[in-house]
Amino acid sequence: MKRITSHPVLPVSEGEPTTFLFNGIPVSAIKGFTIAAALHQAGFPVHSHSVRGRNRSLNCGIGKCGACEMMVDGETRRICITKVDDVREVIEAKEQNFIPEQRVDTCDEPIPVYRTDVAIVGAGPAGLACREMLKELGVRYDYQTFLNV
Repeated sequence: MKRITSHPVLPVSEGEPTTFLFNGIPVSAIKGFTIAAALHQAGFPVHSHSVRGRNRSLNCGIGKCGACEMMVDGETRRICITKVDDVREVIEAKEQNFIPEQRVDTCDEPIPVYRTDVAIVGAGPAGLACREMLKELGVRYDYQTFLNV
């Protein structure tokens, strides 16, 4: 992927160059850019793999989904929002790379699964108004189940 060097409306600054290692390979980048942008420009669009080994790239690009988590200088970071400034090493986050206290322990008890057609997150005025509108439209929900969770 090529870097945008000119734009008809927006100014494009040159930026200060920097270098970091990605899985042991030197990657040139420009300070202020995200690690994900630097990796894409360097020809590394794959940022992780599924449990079945399928390639994964950026998903949301705003740091909310975790699909781009990698080990950045020994810490799990989301590369879509982490800038390359002062980064020394980036390693694809495989299970053996995670620090034990960052792991989520498995639960021995069964987790209840609730069937619903829609979920309303939040009970402010908009959430309550949404619930009333859904009731009028006959959309199924189980109000009591979610109160007890």
